[in-house]
Amino acid sequence: MSEDLRPLVARYQEIATAIAELEKERGELETAIAAAMGDSEETAVEGIGLVQVERPVRRSAWKSDDLRRVVLDSRRVDENGEAVDETPVDKLLHVWSLGAPRLTALREREIDPDDYSESKAGSPKIKIG
Repeated sequence: MSEDLRPLVARYQEIATAIAELEKERGELETAIAAAMGDSEETAVEGIGLVQVERPVRRSAWKSDDLRRVVLDSRRVDENGEAVDETPVDKLLHVWSLGAPRLTALREREIDPDDYSESKAGSPKIKIG
């Protein structure tokens, strides 16, 4: 069986290496293009079209305790200017990005995530070496 896998794995490694090299080059080109554009957010390039650069802001080292207190003390208004009635949990869920429950935390509470979700097999991921 390993002889049958050898050409597949070898090709997989070639493609993975090529993708990594292309991703690296793309990142370098994005940096160079953004630098060449300076403070401009968009510019027209003859024969190509409109080129736009997005400069995302990456935030880290959140002061979570302070922010949590401010969120809990805050009020939100709807489109009519009326205060929205929210519980403390509602306020935190509105502000914090909680896309899905944390599986480890559920299991620590002896809650089976499969009882509260649908699941399907994902695509296989290959690790070599």
